[in-house]
Amino acid sequence: MYGLKAQLQGITDSRLRPRIKTSAVVGSALAMELAQMGSLNAVSQTKGNCFWKKWITDGVLPSADTIGRIFALIEVNTIRSVLKHNYRRLKRNKALHPAFHDNLFALIIDGHESSASYLSCCPDCLQREIKTASGSKIQYYHRHVMAVLLCKDFVLHQVVPVLNCHEVST
Repeated sequence: MYGLKAQLQGITDSRLRPRIKTSAVVGSALAMELAQMGSLNAVSQTKGNCFWKKWITDGVLPSADTIGRIFALIEVNTIRSVLKHNYRRLKRNKALHPAFHDNLFALIIDGHESSASYLSCCPDCLQREIKTASGSKIQYYHRHVMAVLLCKDFVLHQVVPVLNCHEVST
């Protein structure tokens, strides 16, 4: 009904000539989430299962390191378009039911900081000045915001990274 496999084909990343399809990486992460495996290493431990030959187009399950590396390169707007398409389809099919008795939905928004370092940074790192006893240091870090639409039977997630915004706090 939703054509999920076809939608995964539309998710792209910034690699020029990928040996492993982006859809295989996203598909394995989606299966991990749906099966509530909890980690990429748990996915790697099921590598010999025949499920992967049916679910992933070329039948090869990427390693945990490969999945993490490729997820860092995925173009976020392609994932957003898949989420938007599925949300509209769910809404049109009347599959989204209010979470509360007053016919209300809840949108939960939460921000997180991750990957703080004084030594290494990437082009998308935020930075701030931290004053310590030995002087000021620049700390590099990442922020992201997650939105969760709470429905009666399930939740829809959307993660938005905060990129290219350099802040210095005192």
